[in-house]
Amino acid sequence: MWTYLAIALFGVLGCWARFAQTNLVQAVYGREFPYATLSIDLLGSFLMGFLFIDTLERLIADLFDFTRLEYLEQTPKREPLDLGELLQRSAEGASAEAEAKSVHLNLISGDAGRIDADPHMLQRAIENVLDNAIRHTPSGGAITLEQGRRDGVAWFRISDSGPGIDPADLPHIFTPLYRSDASRNSRTGGAGLGLSIARSMLRAHGGDLPAAHRAAGGAVFEGTISA
Repeated sequence: MWTYLAIALFGVLGCWARFAQTNLVQAVYGREFPYATLSIDLLGSFLMGFLFIDTLERLIADLFDFTRLEYLEQTPKREPLDLGELLQRSAEGASAEAEAKSVHLNLISGDAGRIDADPHMLQRAIENVLDNAIRHTPSGGAITLEQGRRDGVAWFRISDSGPGIDPADLPHIFTPLYRSDASRNSRTGGAGLGLSIARSMLRAHGGDLPAAHRAAGGAVFEGTISA
């Protein structure tokens, strides 16, 4: 359903852009110039691609993942892996984005050890939570990544020094497309699917992804995996 919604939305935006371009040329020159309109098409496509290609790629990937998880009941392809190594790779992959915002990533070693899990699904879940933390942590802030094992259950924890989660928003942050603060999300980006996908992936492993507002400030997410 969400995939069809996205396709329809992009189609409407494309038609609107085309209408605006054509009428702009007619208003300036008094008649339609096909080549001028084509030039605007190419320029607009280039600018849109330059500015939004990463966002669109992530949105499309999120939509496909959400559809698979919600409607196709994707089953994890479990294999032995080291949770600590997976967390480290995710941190390394996000280091450039964090450095661009002057956000420090602090990886703390733990004793989760080896678990049986789907490496692609689990890494995507970690990356989604980490991406959310980076987007909502201000410049000069810090994000801490930890992992361990408790009562036979492996866990990872990602906490940040951002604004945290309003108690009124806490019950809804995993709702697909939910955006707690429109002004904040317009600056930080995000389609409102990342956390929902991450929790669905962890629940497919027999775990969960509870979230909380830290007393010291910031948000904390703890993912669990039935090992």
